[in-house]
Amino acid sequence: MAPAEAGTWQRVGPLSGLPAVLRDAGVDAARIILASGLAADNLNDPEALIPYSAMGRLLDASVRLGNIPLIGLLVGQRARVEALGVVGCLMRNAPTLGDAIVDLVSNHQRYVRGGIPIFLNTSDPAMLAYTIYDEDVVAIDQIYDGTVAAGCAIFRELTGQSPIEVRIARRVPDDAGAYRRFFDAPVIFNSEQSALIYQRRQLAAPVRGADTGLREHLLRQVNDYWRIKQPDLVDSVIRLLACGATGTTPGLRDVARRLSMHPRTLDRRLRERGLLFRDLTARARFQLARQLLSETGMSITDIGLALGYADISVFSRAFLRWSGLPPSGWRARQPVSPHRAAARIAAE
Repeated sequence: MAPAEAGTWQRVGPLSGLPAVLRDAGVDAARIILASGLAADNLNDPEALIPYSAMGRLLDASVRLGNIPLIGLLVGQRARVEALGVVGCLMRNAPTLGDAIVDLVSNHQRYVRGGIPIFLNTSDPAMLAYTIYDEDVVAIDQIYDGTVAAGCAIFRELTGQSPIEVRIARRVPDDAGAYRRFFDAPVIFNSEQSALIYQRRQLAAPVRGADTGLREHLLRQVNDYWRIKQPDLVDSVIRLLACGATGTTPGLRDVARRLSMHPRTLDRRLRERGLLFRDLTARARFQLARQLLSETGMSITDIGLALGYADISVFSRAFLRWSGLPPSGWRARQPVSPHRAAARIAAE
C-alpha cells in the first residue's frame, strides 16, 4: 500500500469498478485515468491511496471525455463490501445493519481524508449522510452520487435492506429514473445533504452469515490495520465542523469535548498553528455554501437556513465577507451546462 500523503486522499478500493464501467461503455479506461493526472495502473491496487482531488478529476474526465454522465452512480452501484478491505470484513461479520454502519463510520478516516460520513440514529428515521470538505475537488455531484450508491449497494448486500429515501445534494440529472430504479426508493435531489435514510427498525436487521467469533479477531486486526498517523488536530477539527456544517455548527466547547480536550487547550493549540476556531467554522460554512450554490438548485434562502442562518441577510453578508460577492453573484459566475440552466433560473 502506498504511504499516506499529507492533505486529503482516497483509498482506491471503492473506485475499483470504474475501469469496467468505462470498458462497458466502449471507452478507453487508460486514456481517462491518464487524463485525470494518474498513472494507468493507479487503480489496480485497492489498498493504494490517491489524492482526493484526483478522484474528482477521474470522474470529471469520465463525464467530459467518456461521455458517461452517470459515472458516479454506475461505479457506486457496483460496490461490494470486499472493496472496503479489512473494515469490510469487519462489517460482514457485524451483528446488525446498525453495527455495520458504525463500523464504516468509525473507521472511515482509515480510508478517506476529504469527505466524512455522519450517522444520525437517535431519531426515526435514521440518516447516514456524507459531506465533502476537500476544497480542491471537482465533480462533486459525481462523488455524492457514487458515495450514496456505494453505501446502498453494500448495505443491501449485507442485510437485504434498502433505504426508504435517498437524498442527494445535486441538481436533478437528465436521467433521474436511473437513480430511482437502482435505489428502489424516492430520490430527493437538490437536497442540503447527500444521505441514505433508514427506518430505525431496519438498523436491527441481521447481517447475513455474520461470524461473531471471527469479528472479535477482526476488531483486534482493525486496531493494527494501516499503521498511519491519525488526523492531525486541524484536520480533526475540520472533520468535526464538516459534520455539523448544516444546521447548528458545533462550537468550540462541543468540538473540544469530542477531541477529549479542554476548550482553552484546543483554542491555544489552534492559535499556535496561527488559526482561530471561528475562522475554521467560517471555512466549513463557506465550503458547504459553495457546494450548495454550485451543485444544487436550492434557493439562497434555503441554503442560508441549511447553514443555520435564520436571517437571509446575515447569511448574505457573511458570504460577501468570505467571497467578495453576494451568494447570487457568486452563483451566477459558476459554469453551468445548458440542461441545468432552467433549474438554476427557477431557484433564483
